[in-house]
Amino acid sequence: MSESKKTRTRHNLIHNVTWAMCAGLPNVKVNAADTVINHDTLRKILFNAALEHRDWTFKTLDTRIFIYHGEERLASVEVQWSSRASTYIPHLNAHRLGRRRSGDTVFSNAEAAPILRKIREAVYPRTDEEAYDEVAGDVSGALHTPMYYADKAVDSADAALSEAAVAFAMSPQFKAQFIQYEATFGVAAKRDTAKTLETRDEAVEKRDTIQHFRRVAGGDVAVVAVTPQGWYVKYKDAVTKYPADELPEQFRNMNILKMVERNVPVRNIGIKVSDQTFIVVVSEE
Repeated sequence: MSESKKTRTRHNLIHNVTWAMCAGLPNVKVNAADTVINHDTLRKILFNAALEHRDWTFKTLDTRIFIYHGEERLASVEVQWSSRASTYIPHLNAHRLGRRRSGDTVFSNAEAAPILRKIREAVYPRTDEEAYDEVAGDVSGALHTPMYYADKAVDSADAALSEAAVAFAMSPQFKAQFIQYEATFGVAAKRDTAKTLETRDEAVEKRDTIQHFRRVAGGDVAVVAVTPQGWYVKYKDAVTKYPADELPEQFRNMNILKMVERNVPVRNIGIKVSDQTFIVVVSEE
């Protein structure tokens, strides 16, 4: 079995890592005598990863770590500016593993992802924002299809009403008598104009409500994502995680949305995007 396919046991993270702890590990190769990693999180990643993956070599600069297995570079971790977090954070950059032999070990491109995922799972946990993104996905994109069909319903209704308007324009009667006219001549022409007006009003309301929810999702209204680990809520452009049984009362409209069909907007309540994702109007009472 290749080294990259051995089962790795996740260990408890070691915090409060000093540079001396990192430099003292045998598989950590310091670039120069005066090299010191001052970023706390980067030191923690280096120490815990090197401790877990003893067969890997970690070469360091002051803001970057290069990870090797033999002569093969697996990845690098570099401190970069994050506009979302408004601070410098470590980023894991994957390098494709070329197919080659190194002693008895065979690497392939397909092994790169699980190897790098092991680093991530062991020493670089996901942020709440990343967990939210994985569950909720592109909420605005998910509403594109119902928005399209709502628009299509509006267009169909407008086309039907245009035909009715032409018939009305050729009549000597006035607009106040429009419905009465259609009740007689429209029915004879197999038109149900009163029903078309009702359908159009419903379609316009649905379209406008979906459009509003798309625009303010995660801002003025909350996006609630259901996961086995609990709730992830994006509200006022910030993501918060809540335990499964501790969703705040202000998001109680979730209880209603669980019982409605997907992509059916409920005014002042929200819309069910999927079985895991809901746009929820927040109750501020």
